[in-house]
Amino acid sequence: MIKELIENYRKGIGLLSYATSGLSTEDLLKTPGPGDWNTNQVVLHITDTELLFTERMKRVLTEKEPALVKADESEWAKQFFYSEQSAGESALLFDLNRKSTVFILDRLND
Repeated sequence: MIKELIENYRKGIGLLSYATSGLSTEDLLKTPGPGDWNTNQVVLHITDTELLFTERMKRVLTEKEPALVKADESEWAKQFFYSEQSAGESALLFDLNRKSTVFILDRLND
């Protein structure tokens, strides 16, 4: 079961990059409607959430009583300038972080 979960997690490497490859800046900044996030913002949010979840996994692995903090996605989008960052670079960060995390997960005992 654990090996299957890790394998499914591993399969996420490259998907965000693939999904955004070939999209123009106009495509990335287009929103489905007023007040909705654009694709660029969603990619940044997915990457930030991935980093948060990785930090949580590391806490669970290393601390007796880990503090699992939550995040305010709307504040993150504003305070971290989601509209101004590169979706491509964010997708690359996602992939590198996931590869590093898979490396750790592959070496854990069941």
